[in-house]
Amino acid sequence: MNGSNRTPGGKGWLIIVIGVLVFLQNYGLWVGLTKWLLPVLVVLLGLMIAGRAAPVRRHGPPPPSMQ
Repeated sequence: MNGSNRTPGGKGWLIIVIGVLVFLQNYGLWVGLTKWLLPVLVVLLGLMIAGRAAPVRRHGPPPPSMQ
């Protein structure tokens, strides 16, 4: 692991996102992609911000602020 990645599985979501992008590109579903890409990006940003705000709390219920 190198650099700013604190969590061992931090790059897992990136691999999933790239895989989904390649899958959608192969099938030409860019119209469907634009419909759900924004919510997915918002969720990913929320997770990354929550992870940085509380890097220790990886297990257990999410903080009340996420609701």
